[in-house]
Amino acid sequence: MTEAYVLVQAEPTILPISSRLGAVEGVAEALDVSGPYDALVLTAKESFELDRIVEEIRALPGVLRAIAAPLVAARDRERASVAA
Repeated sequence: MTEAYVLVQAEPTILPISSRLGAVEGVAEALDVSGPYDALVLTAKESFELDRIVEEIRALPGVLRAIAAPLVAARDRERASVAA
């Protein structure tokens, strides 16, 4: 299984967009964020499905850009939250 984040930019008129992104099959979590991107999507599917997921996100009305960032390494989230 491959985890990847997808960084999404969208037209301001359709924000927030996380509920629509979350409806895409293969999306594990979708969050509205501020900054240079409007949403952050976490996928957890087989690697060959990542392209399909990103294409479906790009096809959503109002989505301007979607960039996949496959996860290479991750710090243990549970230990990180305890240490914080």
